[in-house]
Amino acid sequence: MGKVVGNKSAARQFAFQFLMTLNYPHNQELLLQLQVNEGSDQQLTATVEQFAESFTLSGELAPIPIEVKKQALEMIHGVVSNIQNIEQLIEQRITKRNLSAINSIDLAILRLGIYELQFCPQQSPMAVIINEAIILSKTFGGQESAPFINGVLDKVAHQQNDIPANDKLTNE
Repeated sequence: MGKVVGNKSAARQFAFQFLMTLNYPHNQELLLQLQVNEGSDQQLTATVEQFAESFTLSGELAPIPIEVKKQALEMIHGVVSNIQNIEQLIEQRITKRNLSAINSIDLAILRLGIYELQFCPQQSPMAVIINEAIILSKTFGGQESAPFINGVLDKVAHQQNDIPANDKLTNE
């Protein structure tokens, strides 16, 4: 399993864990409010700040560095603002299940990974985005999470870059 290293990786972990909580039934109303308001900066920032108070990196409860929160907030805002497009991309690439059958961990990882691949690919290399998503899935997901995440993100990345789908990235 990988360990969180660096601000960008820490921001991804923070963003993933926040996005995962939005999948919980008691947070569905919040997610809908954020979508309707297109990720209202004030409401989203306040919600993220509240979440940051109880968040841990590598199992240690400590203040989240400002730069990590800033990067994570950008990712979270991007996912929430583009969630319908992101979910459409997920649905187009899964063949043996539907969106509602994806567990909250895998769904949050996919949303974040697809956001980065599709809406800000210049910020990180494609392989880094996919590999860090796989690390998150190995750390937080089930046994089948890593291959599933790799497969979906690989399809998204290859379609975006017009790379033949059989030129697969490694997941290690």
